[in-house]
Amino acid sequence: MRPEASAFPASPLTVWVGSMRYVFVPGRDVIVGYGRGSDIPLERLGNAGPPPPAPRPDVVLRFVGTHWVAFDRSPNGIFVNGFRVPAVDIHDGQAITIGDPQRGPRLVFQIGPPAGPPRRPPGPAQRPAYPPPPQPPAPKQPPSRGQVPTQRATQRMPLPSSQSRAVEPPIPPAAPPPVRPFAPPIPPIGPPAAASPPPPVHPSPPPPAQPSPPPPPQPSPPPPPQPSPPPPAPVPAAEDEQPKGQGLIERMITRKLRAARPSFRTEQAEPTYRLPLESGARTIGVTAHQLGLAVDGRELLTDVSFTARPGTLTAVIGPSAARNSALLGMLAGTRELSSGRTTVDGHDVHAEPESMRTRIGIVPRDDRLHRQLTVERAVGYAAELRLPPDTSPEHRRGVVDQVLEELELTPHRSTRISKLPPEARRCTSLAIELITRPTLLVVDEPSAGLDAAQEYHVMAMLRRQADIGCVVVVATTSVTHLSMCDQVLLLTAAGTMAFAGTPLQIEPSMGTADWSKVLAQVSADPDGAHRAFRARQQAVRPTAPPEVAAPWPLPAELSANRQIRFVARRQVRLLFADRAYFLFLAFLPFAFAALTLLIPGDSGLDKPHRTSHNLHEAIEILAALNIAAVIIGTALTIRDLVAERRVFRREQAVGLSTWAYVAGKITFFSLAAAILTAIVFTIVVVVKGGPAHGAVILQNATVELYVSVAVTAIVSAVIGLALSALGKSMREVLPLVLPVILASVLFNGSLVQLVSKWGLQQISWFVPAQWGFAASASTVNLRRVDTLAANAEMWTHYSGWWVFDMIMLIAFGAIGAGFVLYRLRAPRPEIRSQQPPHREQRGHDAS
Repeated sequence: MRPEASAFPASPLTVWVGSMRYVFVPGRDVIVGYGRGSDIPLERLGNAGPPPPAPRPDVVLRFVGTHWVAFDRSPNGIFVNGFRVPAVDIHDGQAITIGDPQRGPRLVFQIGPPAGPPRRPPGPAQRPAYPPPPQPPAPKQPPSRGQVPTQRATQRMPLPSSQSRAVEPPIPPAAPPPVRPFAPPIPPIGPPAAASPPPPVHPSPPPPAQPSPPPPPQPSPPPPPQPSPPPPAPVPAAEDEQPKGQGLIERMITRKLRAARPSFRTEQAEPTYRLPLESGARTIGVTAHQLGLAVDGRELLTDVSFTARPGTLTAVIGPSAARNSALLGMLAGTRELSSGRTTVDGHDVHAEPESMRTRIGIVPRDDRLHRQLTVERAVGYAAELRLPPDTSPEHRRGVVDQVLEELELTPHRSTRISKLPPEARRCTSLAIELITRPTLLVVDEPSAGLDAAQEYHVMAMLRRQADIGCVVVVATTSVTHLSMCDQVLLLTAAGTMAFAGTPLQIEPSMGTADWSKVLAQVSADPDGAHRAFRARQQAVRPTAPPEVAAPWPLPAELSANRQIRFVARRQVRLLFADRAYFLFLAFLPFAFAALTLLIPGDSGLDKPHRTSHNLHEAIEILAALNIAAVIIGTALTIRDLVAERRVFRREQAVGLSTWAYVAGKITFFSLAAAILTAIVFTIVVVVKGGPAHGAVILQNATVELYVSVAVTAIVSAVIGLALSALGKSMREVLPLVLPVILASVLFNGSLVQLVSKWGLQQISWFVPAQWGFAASASTVNLRRVDTLAANAEMWTHYSGWWVFDMIMLIAFGAIGAGFVLYRLRAPRPEIRSQQPPHREQRGHDAS
């Protein structure tokens, strides 16, 4: 679509991309993108892959009658000063970044006749003390201003090295170059090049001979019109014509940041490793409208309203840390609202919990990390779980690398989290939540447990994430670094608002700029502070709730099989990473095997001779194997769930299935229990000998005996998981181990004279170890081997009894697994009584 003709004078548009200059006159849309058909191709900025199969524009530059406008057509957006915008009015000195606010290609615009590259803004401290020499006369070449192109509006003008030297002033090495050149171009300062005459430039009045402070900028009259013959055909830029050194734009890009090329192809990973976004996404931010929270009839928060746009850092402070944290929970959707509405990018947070998993990052006060893992592995596992299932491993690694670089964790990537300094450990928690590039990042008490320097580091990282485009909201009791925030919300002790605005507005509103005095003032008179706030906000206070868009489609999740494999693989890494506990578990089977070999006798599992020193050797060996299996299985899992309960709850909230989590745990610990039990069993059987009688069902008595011992260990591991799920800390769980082991020793059946009594025998039926011992006794034919077992019917050498014993043992394991699932079930969200109508529904009703 071509813009209509305008009655206003049409100003040419000069676009600088690196050291390349492009000049356009109004008349048609200018296409900026990759591939053929682009007026400003971006392939030359480096890291260019093969051309996309279906090129499309990233930016469209259009003259709308009075001025130029840049329209966003990029899948990753365009950014101005770190904010993503759908369109931007172009003015002289305007700069935009495509695809990524830090690493994307940067375009700088100039309005008017073509001039030199954008200059650094003049300043008294950096202005040279000598006047510029007069410029040499321009060669007789037709000027390009005011031309109407015959075929294309693009004039691609290469800059030879001599021109670069002529128009670029010497830059003092001590002065850092500015990042955003918004000032108008200034006349070049420096000696002219002697190699060749410079290209045509419009003469400007020379400055006075004596140095003087720079006068305020005055609008200069436009130069008189000049005759304009038809321009020459566009000259393609050759590689050898480019300046050898870095161009001005490259020098202004922050160090460590590379220009990355976005891709049009959905199947190709983005070089910036950002998640693919629809055009216009994540440009609305967060809106909280009249939020209220009541617990047991007590109002914790009342009528809290504010808006946070992308690229802003908001701090929530107040005398009550619990109320500050409650507000963050309402924003993140982890706490139900009593009244009001919270939206993220126009979508109701509480109505779409599944869609909000990747759009809201939550960093609580306490770290939810596996401290045995390294930083890279912890963030890598988070990426595997949270990124879309079709994300390639290379893309995941790129995401991890970029997040670690942004949070300055690259030097710590191979360090265990338990050995990190507090600020780096806090940043690791941020890294896990930033994997999905959320729209909203809520951080509860970022300064908890940190000193002043560490707190500044964490706040600087949050400030950086806000500058990238994220909405960051922190609840803090520290007022040291509030000046780094864009917005501060002050809550009273009653849960009402006392202030909402920038840090610079606190003194006009509250009468003092000292935040400590402000908090004391609000604590002394919360009702008066709230009344004053309402009076200030009466004119601008929104009355209507924010509109809610139609729900997003449900995000894709990892399949159950992939989640089970994920949990099992990570558990292997966790076991080996905890070296002390791994060595303890590796020592256990050898210790129990050595204790079993201390049992006197030489008949093993066969019937002892009359002259034997121990007539009950077989029953004692089976009891030792049974108790070893119980202890090994319980030791494997007793501390597992309670240790990572907080980690699991967060992973459950972002899509990890509870039953897949439990299945992965049981799969791994079953294999580990079987291996450790095999070590004990092998040593004992090699020394003491195997069963003397044949198997009852599995054709091999030794294998059958091992199966009964291994299943006992596996069921004990499941019982250990159930015990671990009972408590919230190791202090609550560890005391439960002693009763379980004691019950297994007393009621597993080896104390025949005890369990043969009525009442105690019935108690033994509820001990899983008793059924494992019964299956082992049935394989060994203990009723004929030991006279004490002659009346134990369940120990009969018969396939029916062995199968019955194993079924009962496995049933206890199933009951334990079901209990674990019940304890780890996801909390059911409360269903809101009224859902707001969507925009589409409202439009349909109105029509």
